[in-house]
Amino acid sequence: MSYIIKSANALINAKLTDKGREKLAKGQLDFQTWAFGDSEIDYYSLGTSFDYGLNSILRPMDDNPDLKYRIPQYSTSSGFTQAITNLQLVEKKISNTAKTRGFFTGDTTNGFTAFTSTDYVYSTFGFAVTSLTGGTCLTVTGGTFSVDNIGDYVMLKISNPFVTGSTSSAVIEENTPIPYLMYKIESVTTGVTSDYICVDRDLPNFAGIGGTISGFGILYPGGDSIQNYYGSGSTTPYWNEDTLSFDSNCDLGVADVDVWNMNITNSLPIAGVSGATYEDFTRYGSTAFTGSKLYFDLTINDANNTLLYSQPAVGLIHYTNNTIANFYGEKLYVNAPDNAQPVLQLPTIMYDGNDGTTIGLTLTTNTTPTSQLTGSTENPNFGLVMYPLEGPDGRTVGYTMPDQKMFVISDMEINSVMSYKANRNWTLPQAGATLQSVLSQTTASLPTGYEMYISYLFTTTSGYTTGLHCQNYQVISSLAHKDVKVNITQGLDYLKPGLSGSFGEGFEATGLQLIFQKVATGNAPDPSGWLISDVTNSLSAGTPSYTSGDKINPATVYTTSFTIDNAMYTGATAYDLNDYITIPTLAQPDNLNFGDERFFYGNVETEIAATVWKSHFSFIGNTNEFTTSVNPTFDPTASNVYISEVGVYDSSGDLVVIGKISTPIMKDLTKTIIVQLEIDF
Repeated sequence: MSYIIKSANALINAKLTDKGREKLAKGQLDFQTWAFGDSEIDYYSLGTSFDYGLNSILRPMDDNPDLKYRIPQYSTSSGFTQAITNLQLVEKKISNTAKTRGFFTGDTTNGFTAFTSTDYVYSTFGFAVTSLTGGTCLTVTGGTFSVDNIGDYVMLKISNPFVTGSTSSAVIEENTPIPYLMYKIESVTTGVTSDYICVDRDLPNFAGIGGTISGFGILYPGGDSIQNYYGSGSTTPYWNEDTLSFDSNCDLGVADVDVWNMNITNSLPIAGVSGATYEDFTRYGSTAFTGSKLYFDLTINDANNTLLYSQPAVGLIHYTNNTIANFYGEKLYVNAPDNAQPVLQLPTIMYDGNDGTTIGLTLTTNTTPTSQLTGSTENPNFGLVMYPLEGPDGRTVGYTMPDQKMFVISDMEINSVMSYKANRNWTLPQAGATLQSVLSQTTASLPTGYEMYISYLFTTTSGYTTGLHCQNYQVISSLAHKDVKVNITQGLDYLKPGLSGSFGEGFEATGLQLIFQKVATGNAPDPSGWLISDVTNSLSAGTPSYTSGDKINPATVYTTSFTIDNAMYTGATAYDLNDYITIPTLAQPDNLNFGDERFFYGNVETEIAATVWKSHFSFIGNTNEFTTSVNPTFDPTASNVYISEVGVYDSSGDLVVIGKISTPIMKDLTKTIIVQLEIDF
């Protein structure tokens, strides 16, 4: 037990007693009467000239006894408790700025740098870009690899041989958009000055290209890295049995985890991945989070109970870390007084809404809430407050969930480039599609009553390897027999027509493939029923012209229309994603797959808030009240009463709130006093 520090504490220190918390837990807490007390005032020992306002008063206790000496309202024989008549409910919002958490230091103005301390990474290393000659292995220097690193992740900053500038460091050069890709280590061979590592899929092929540019890599912990590395040994679940034993409890509240969690959960198959051969979406690492996808109405449209085939996956950015410190309060603060809205920073992403000259994606919370979740068919009272999360071009790509203290990414392309497996860090624009009349309805590629799902894939035979096809599928329905015309008219600013010369940034492609599948209206595509067709040669009529083997210029793509007619559809081949990105088979459950992400490779900036509900009591002592005492040291002819405490009782007469007054208040016949007490909930 301790005493109230007069210079540092409020006038009244108050709390619910153990009995009050017990009543609250039972749903029986009420406030009926109150009483003043002077239990800690010794009127006799120090004489009548002493200022009893100087008395040191004990702090209120959880298991506080009832007031020892209650002050009567008028006489010493009655009126020790008074009815509560002016209880008020007060709502107050408190806020603060949360510490920026994530893997990067810096900002959009000064540029970002990846943290390289052992708090975040195992080690850093370098490699010669020209040593990348395809295959899955590379020689690295400067790291401290061992066989224990099998299953860990390496982030490779792959500066191609024609990039100039400082690219062999952890700095994210804002004006140098290049690939930053995550791989999983499958084997390690150690050496004296260098190590030889093999990863989960093919690396770029720069064979025969001159130059001495170095790449940069960072070794990150694999597996459940949040629990086993970033939070290991430094956090304790709130109120677990060790906390209640009070062993070293002064250390528990300051434990911090500086990274956020990320899980990209699928509830529908990825195109080109057959569950008969490969691990399908039901075996992905984030399958356990699929229920949240339903909760946020991103699996089923609750209005008509239909599957949302346009939303096969969502990215969940959350802070699920063992700690008794509540770093994010009750909620993320949207519409904060200083206009600082929740923000996600992804410094290594090339976003198709940018102009192609810089790298980095900032997602900002729009302050106008969406009405997407206003009830369910079972319970119309259900509702979630969701705020649009927008890219720099104003496009809604997800939602900020302030009450859940998390972010939901609905844009499939951003989910793709956040994935460790997608093999690209550039987003692709959604293809457009229109219907086109045909001379003979019997040869139309899209008959009446059918829908066609459409996407595309950029392929390459040199340099960077092929990345995942565009995940924002286009869907078009036919009310009459038609062919389908496909256009890509914008958003390819990072596609460069060659890595040499004045280029050396972004990504390149030597081929363009359409992927598609028609299904009866309302049906889901079959993951093994997708078709692929090479339309690269159709670019030859574009401006500038394309010659077979060239690097594709985005201007040529913009000016070319691709028609999926009956001949293309029937002549297309089966699409197998494994032909472009190595997909784990059913016999390879430990290999890197979609949904195996664990940490969010970016920063989170936000204000935080909490709503405090207060029970506000006003206890009034008029001029002729509370001027005598039953305290045995009190002499009514020589002393004035000093109030040192106030108690609140429930309808059963139990003391449920105790308030201690840091500076006891003198009460005489000439004074009216008002003592105000608040209890927070």
